[in-house]
Amino acid sequence: MRDSSNASVRQVQSINWAAIRREVELAKNRLNYAETFSQRNSPRPPVSEELRGTILASRT
Repeated sequence: MRDSSNASVRQVQSINWAAIRREVELAKNRLNYAETFSQRNSPRPPVSEELRGTILASRT
């Protein structure tokens, strides 16, 4: 009895991992598309001089 229940648990886990991997790949594809789409269609927002000075100061 125990062996059959363990086998079914293992089978369910393998199916779930396959589904999770598939979902992760789909999410990555959606993210890549969204990043590409947003970069292509909107310019980078301007950086204020104050912020630019802060960024440059933090690099030195």
